[in-house]
Amino acid sequence: MSAVVVLVIGGVRSGKSRFAQKLVTDLAQGGAVRFVATAKDDPADPSMTARVTEHRRARPANWQTVEGPTDLAAALGPHRSGAKPAAILLDCLTLWLGNLLEEAGDPDRKGFAGRARATFEAAAPALMAALRTAEQPIVVVTNEVGQGVAPPTPLGNVFADLQGELNQAVAAEARAVYHVVAGIGTKIK
Repeated sequence: MSAVVVLVIGGVRSGKSRFAQKLVTDLAQGGAVRFVATAKDDPADPSMTARVTEHRRARPANWQTVEGPTDLAAALGPHRSGAKPAAILLDCLTLWLGNLLEEAGDPDRKGFAGRARATFEAAAPALMAALRTAEQPIVVVTNEVGQGVAPPTPLGNVFADLQGELNQAVAAEARAVYHVVAGIGTKIK
């Protein structure tokens, strides 16, 4: 692994994004930061639009934002602007996985679990390769899904299974892992 990968994991609204922003700012040491956004700003979903707006306001204006809803390898790699950032913040793997599940089609149609796994397995190796070969530190944000109850739906189960596998794979590659609760990050690796 050539780059420093730091994983920040926590529950919904735990303060993990704010914590990750501070980490990436420290790692960049005054240099440029590339923010890789995985959220889709969907006008049909006002709550998501509000979250995207909130996250945009919280980021420093001089950060370069790259949209990467599904192709994270391209968003993490050398970018068309030519400006090489000092550090990268990827926020977040959970939304990226949700975007992949959307590509797998209708969750109520027979065979969804297989299509979802195939879509995930086609995309995950490129992400892992991009993390391993990055030339600058990368802080990765993700949600912890293993501390709640088992989802009551087939879609929820597929999502929880794949998110758990993804989190474990990134944590294995990471040099450091922080668990964030109530805005407080505790180093667990």
